[in-house]
Amino acid sequence: MKNIKNIKTVFKILLLLLVVSSCEEDDYVAPNEFVNAGFTTDFGPAVKELNVFEYTAFMDISEGATYHEWRIPESACFLKGPIPNSTRNYDKFIINEGSTVTTDRTALVLFKEGNTSTKVTLYNEFDEYTEFILPVRDSISKTQVIDTIRTIFKDNKWIYEQTIWLDVYDTIVPDMAMRDVLGNNIDFKNLTTIDLKFEDKLVFEDLSETTNNARPTSTKWRIHTIEENEEDEINLFSGETKIDTITFNKRIGSFKGKLISKRDRTETVNGDEDTYEIPVIFNVTALDEPFIQNGDIIERADNTIVIPLSSIVADPGSSQAAFFTVNVNGSPAAITSVVKSNTTGDFLLITLENEIFETDTVTVSYDGNGAFKSLDDRPLQAFTDVPVITYVIVPTVQTGNVVELRDETIQIPFDAPFDGDTFTGDTTQGFEVLVNGVNFVISSVNLDIDNTKLNIRLVDKIYRPDVITVSYDGSGSINAVGGGIITPFSLVPVIMDNGDILNGEGSFNDPSKWVNAGNGTSTITFVTASVPNSPDTGTVAFVEAPDGNKPDLRSTDTYPFEVGKTYVWTAKRYIFPEHTTTFAKPYLDIQLSNENYNGAARGVWEDVIITEFTQAATGNFNVRLQPIPPGICKVYYDDMIIAEKEVRP
Repeated sequence: MKNIKNIKTVFKILLLLLVVSSCEEDDYVAPNEFVNAGFTTDFGPAVKELNVFEYTAFMDISEGATYHEWRIPESACFLKGPIPNSTRNYDKFIINEGSTVTTDRTALVLFKEGNTSTKVTLYNEFDEYTEFILPVRDSISKTQVIDTIRTIFKDNKWIYEQTIWLDVYDTIVPDMAMRDVLGNNIDFKNLTTIDLKFEDKLVFEDLSETTNNARPTSTKWRIHTIEENEEDEINLFSGETKIDTITFNKRIGSFKGKLISKRDRTETVNGDEDTYEIPVIFNVTALDEPFIQNGDIIERADNTIVIPLSSIVADPGSSQAAFFTVNVNGSPAAITSVVKSNTTGDFLLITLENEIFETDTVTVSYDGNGAFKSLDDRPLQAFTDVPVITYVIVPTVQTGNVVELRDETIQIPFDAPFDGDTFTGDTTQGFEVLVNGVNFVISSVNLDIDNTKLNIRLVDKIYRPDVITVSYDGSGSINAVGGGIITPFSLVPVIMDNGDILNGEGSFNDPSKWVNAGNGTSTITFVTASVPNSPDTGTVAFVEAPDGNKPDLRSTDTYPFEVGKTYVWTAKRYIFPEHTTTFAKPYLDIQLSNENYNGAARGVWEDVIITEFTQAATGNFNVRLQPIPPGICKVYYDDMIIAEKEVRP
């Protein structure tokens, strides 16, 4: 806090809001004595932010005033210093309690009520009209600007009145509302208990920001056990959103809750936090229906038997294998373990000592004497000779497009995930890659991070114009999860990476990436093509201008090019019959060779080379295409690509 032992020393280091006489009325002759109005604070020209029950200092440094006042809100108090830094309660420093005006030049003001629009007013009287230049804080630009303050003639005196605004943050007063899932309000403040069934839900809403101007920034909900000592409480639910739906599905019993509303500390305002103890007990009782085995029992690819249950099961704390029987083809099978699933919790997992096969007849029984219970303490009911759907090994099929990635990897997608343990030995066995009809040596076949895809690398380099196919003869050792072998496939074409430096933005599906920098009434719009045989169902660039006007299709992003490299700029183009402009100028950092419209077909989509060029400089450049008058321009462009030219040696 502040120490006001020497107020003159303190204010020497504060921002001095000094204002001086600047002009006069036509008939007014300024006196010789110096007249100025000014004040200083401990926070400068910005709106002061502070916590309630904190104080700040104001000093009038005007000259020539005949009368002076500081005026404060009724909820504020004047203090008398010096005040030690360690002070937290200022009651004994309050003077003239109830007074809202002081004629002292220096005022220490304690704010005891939160208010975003708290004001302190400096009131001065002068013998003559005066104008003052005052630096103030502009609320929009957040910068200091110069304002002219004029005295006002009232009751035979010239009055200078300046309002200083403060934002006083109140202490947090938490409050909340509670509803059922249908939206009906629950008057919990007038209840002692709320009776719930296990898995019932209630909606909790934090209303703390509506109680005052404390402006909390975070919410925490806690539903916990009832204990004599707070440190022994067990949290059953924790939430951190303003509106939270709480499901009572952890255990049965009686519980309490609390809301913790908090405001984070900033550079100007201290943090604050308060806890609201919800004044009601939540009584949660078990569901009425029995806890049973529910649904098909299946065998997974890893030979685990999965038993679905009607509710989440509690951990029994000991081995339960003795209470289960698994018969395989009429004979009991040795059980290694029976555990609850750690994923959803409403499954049991049985592991056997020996593998079972898809042709086996398998059943599972539970005698009801084990320790498995639901979370609401209902025992698992017995079940007898429930059949198990055994796992059927399904071959893995190549599906989708085989593509070349930009790093020359050939990626092959399949319809099932692969078993990483089968990637041993020669993983290239059975695969063949033909490049322009020639068998290329495969250096590796690896599992992609997406484990439904295989990545093939070749020993030799491949080029964009190459025609590549991939085949598999079924002789390899790579299997899918569950043992599914790869179904042979033959001569599947590889879609080569187009090397597009524009990263697909030449498809014009994101209009924000392009602008019309042209002149006159030229327009460039991004529309669904209205002509037959459009290249795709997305948007195209519609470049249009009447005779004498010049459109300019320009990218908003820049793209990297390297000096000395040759690039090919291609696109799909549709020229309307009424188009008469003869050429367009492509640009990067400089103009490139023209795109020629003369002799081009009208009324059909064509794949065209706009230009081929060897780059003159390294850098990141905008892409531009500018049809040049005379003539009418009316063209669609789509799938515009710029790529480094590749030619097989």
